[in-house]
Parts: sequence; structure tokens; C-alpha cells
Amino acid sequence: MQLSIFPMSDTLREEFNNQMDQLRRLTTHAPSLGRFVEISLITLRRKYFPSSIDFCTGFIYPTNPSVHQASPQLDIICYDRLNFPVAFDIGEFKVVLPKAVKGIIELKSTLTKASLRQVMRLSESSSLLEVPLSSKLYILSIKSKISPKATLDFMKEYMDGQPAINKFFGVILSLDWEEIIVCHTYENRETAQCTTINHTITRLAIGKLGLSPFFLFLMKDIFDLDCVTSVANLLAPSLYKPVGDSATFKLYAAQAGSIVRREDST
Repeated sequence: MQLSIFPMSDTLREEFNNQMDQLRRLTTHAPSLGRFVEISLITLRRKYFPSSIDFCTGFIYPTNPSVHQASPQLDIICYDRLNFPVAFDIGEFKVVLPKAVKGIIELKSTLTKASLRQVMRLSESSSLLEVPLSSKLYILSIKSKISPKATLDFMKEYMDGQPAINKFFGVILSLDWEEIIVCHTYENRETAQCTTINHTITRLAIGKLGLSPFFLFLMKDIFDLDCVTSVANLLAPSLYKPVGDSATFKLYAAQAGSIVRREDST
């Protein structure tokens, strides 16, 4: 028997797809399928990721009195369970403190321009002002009505509008795509009061690997390098071929808060 090239990828894909197929025999109700994806992803991450980072659904509650509201309910919050307390905990539902947040995953049954715009508005929410800039927003969809290229173009159009961003995007993937959209940020400290950030959005070819590249890029963002390199060649390839042109934006971050404003793009 020939060994699998990416055994963890095969395990994750088979486990997720088998459960999804079983549920689809019983219902095509989109909210139910979306809730299943939410539960399944939390279960898979707890099963295969280090336990120092936990995953839940719930809210982020501000600790700064000047931030007057909690976040909207978030599909999946990745948070540091070892070093920070939670404000509320009942099963899968938790209220998490901003400094504990390592990432936010929004799930969509169908990715459209409207659902993409909704998450973009979330990236501007003042309720995420205290969440560290290194913590990113991720989008995962079961299917899509928008192509990867159209998604990148839509994001570029959004950034051209010079929004006040409190949270960067990390990865965007629809499970019917053969590409993944990955965003990288590179910081340059110019003064004690400000940082210039280059924010690059790129499309990468992933073929039919499905969830595993999403998991790998998420791990790169929320865990240390040793963790990522320990599974990189078991979970997914380390390198991917870029597709088309990337988009890079120069942004300004004020140290008094995490609001970032675009200055120019290339």
C-alpha cells in the first residue's frame, strides 16, 4: 500500500466530508449545514491542534470603558485559554476578552459579495479595537457565487475606499474553489507613535486539497514556527503557486489604538 503524501490532509478531508454527506442525506437547510460546519471545525481543531489555543462561538467583551459595546456574535473565536480567563463560559458558547483573541473565523454557507461585504464591515467594528492587530479575520464557505479573482478584486475595491480597519483578513476559502486567498502583513516601526504596514492579498493554487491549506495558514498565524514545521509536510504543501497579480496596500497604524488607515496602494 502506497503511503499518502499528506496523510493529515486526507484524514481531515475524509472526516469532514463523511459527516457532511451524512447530514445532507437528512437536510439541505442552509443554517443547519452552517451550524454543522461551525461545530465540526471546532471539533477538528480541538482534536488536531495544540490545546493551548481553544475554539468557541460567542462574543468578545471589551475591557476599555471607552469601547461601549461587545462584538456581534462570532462564529468561531480562536483564543488563548492558558494565559487568559474568559468572562463567561457555558459549553461551546463563551465570552472572551480582547487580548486573548488569536483569530476570528466567519463561516458562510454561500460566499457572495453581500456576505463578503458583511465581514468587511466587521473588520471596521469598534468592538474589535482592543483585539491585537496580529489577530486576523478568516472566512470559510461551503460554496460560492463569486470566484477567487472576483473576491480579490472586490477586496481591492474595498481597500481603495480607505476604510478604518481594526482587523486584517488572514485567509479566505470556499470549499468549491481550487484557489485560496491569503493575506500577509509586514510591519515597519517608523516612530514610537506609528507603524507603517504593507498589506498584501494573493491568490494561490491549491487544487483539490480542500480544508488542509486553510488549516495550515491558520496554524502559521496563531501558533509558533515549531508547531507549523512539525506538521507542514503532513498537512499540506509548504509552498503554493501564485495565481494572477497580488494587491499590496500601504497602511498606517497609530499606536494609541489599532485603527489602520490606507495611505496608498501599488
